[in-house]
Amino acid sequence: MNFCLKRIGVGAKMDGLQGKSMKNIISFLSIQVKNKKGESISEEDMNVGIVSAWEYILTNWELVKGYYAEQIKLNQINANLPNILMQLKTNKSNPRDAKYSTIQNEIGNISFE
Repeated sequence: MNFCLKRIGVGAKMDGLQGKSMKNIISFLSIQVKNKKGESISEEDMNVGIVSAWEYILTNWELVKGYYAEQIKLNQINANLPNILMQLKTNKSNPRDAKYSTIQNEIGNISFE
């Protein structure tokens, strides 16, 4: 998987849990595509919609911040998918991330002279 290779320099570790999680992600995304496009969507259009949604999530991962950005295993993405989608949709940081960023900046500004 290029996503993992790009993020951590090694390929994805696939096992039964990751495969099941990918099936759950596909199922979730198919429901979202049906909700958006309607129940009468063709199987081909459904597949295109699911792949497009998944590609959107992975190619915009840099917009995912804080805790969720570090959760890159499929079972973690599956568990956090609604939160990840909310971050992608709003593209805003949450108060916890803003506080972390502020503290990190303050630490960097400390002078030891």
